[in-house]
Amino acid sequence: MGAETGPDVHAQRRRELPDHDPMARRLRFQDSRGRLSDTVADIESQVVQALGLGQFSLRYQPRVSIRSGDVVAIEALLRWEDSTRGVLGPKAFLPLVAQTSAMVALGQWVLEDACSEAARWEVERPAGGAPVTLSVNVAAEEVLDAGFVDGVRLILRERALPPTMLQLELDASDPLRSETLVSTRLQQLRDEGVRLAIDGASPLLGSGSAGVDADSVHLQRRWVRGIASDAGVAASVAALVERVHRSGATVCATGVEEREQADVLASLGCDHAQGFLFCDPVPAEALGWLSS
Repeated sequence: MGAETGPDVHAQRRRELPDHDPMARRLRFQDSRGRLSDTVADIESQVVQALGLGQFSLRYQPRVSIRSGDVVAIEALLRWEDSTRGVLGPKAFLPLVAQTSAMVALGQWVLEDACSEAARWEVERPAGGAPVTLSVNVAAEEVLDAGFVDGVRLILRERALPPTMLQLELDASDPLRSETLVSTRLQQLRDEGVRLAIDGASPLLGSGSAGVDADSVHLQRRWVRGIASDAGVAASVAALVERVHRSGATVCATGVEEREQADVLASLGCDHAQGFLFCDPVPAEALGWLSS
């Protein structure tokens, strides 16, 4: 029989490989591609238990100016380090969690932990260095919770973090994104300085669907994959960039893995980029450039 290749083995092998090693990247992908087979009822109790056991952690991936290469923001990315299933990426469990009340508790933990880290960045950044924006994903279910707005305000106040250093990302495909209460509450925070991003935007959306009520629009990664080889894709992305810029927002391309992709995106006027080409998602302590 062949060697065991379950999640626990993957995690051990990944720890033994440097971040830039191609095998490490493949193992990370294998870890995060799995999906849970649990029911909604099961997942709610499991998330509550996992929070108590400290099984959730955050990885951080820098977002850069596509022209200068300067870091403009850092996105907090959730991981579930389950004792039996290995390391799970958010796509493996968040769709189920979002159907439960545990989404609010999990989202609050993410925001608290990420903002605590961002407060440390602000203290440690070199004199004269530009502040680094923290980007955190939120689900509409979190925003609909009655305590969401005051909760964000409290977290920022307790950590002495300026609202302008926080960016909340809402997925364009979130079925509740268009709820009036969601947009009203997010606009409340935006009026106080918190930035808003729409993630996973498609060039096929109309001009009224992307960028109007956001500071940043993040291009769906499937469009990035074909940007260097398909003139039709490039033309569609260029049209999206133009629409978003007219609204006063910036455009970020996610999932950028090749230099040719970055070059084409830059030529189309894309502002920011994020992906393996620039940096893998890493633990906070690996962001050594912050204090350099």
